[in-house]
Amino acid sequence: MYFLRKRFSLDFSLPDYMNFGLAGEKFYPIDAELRDFSRQMRVEYISPIDFMCIDSGCKIFVDNQMIFTTMDRVHLTPEMSIELLNKIDNKFKIFR
Repeated sequence: MYFLRKRFSLDFSLPDYMNFGLAGEKFYPIDAELRDFSRQMRVEYISPIDFMCIDSGCKIFVDNQMIFTTMDRVHLTPEMSIELLNKIDNKFKIFR
């Protein structure tokens, strides 16, 4: 997108979050099942939804960058994977 804006001088804004076209109709029920199972097993469940989504949808771009969060409907880009791991580590101090 940055290239397009610079090259063609496009002047438009994109939302930070969106819910159109999400694989959520399949992912959210699975996520709910994993949460329930984790509670029953008394283990901590870490869901990407908690770090990437709000009520109005899920993130489109990696923080402060014009880099998409996903390659398709379900696979994170390498940049978003790194950001997600950093957010999880900041919350749970897993890698320290």
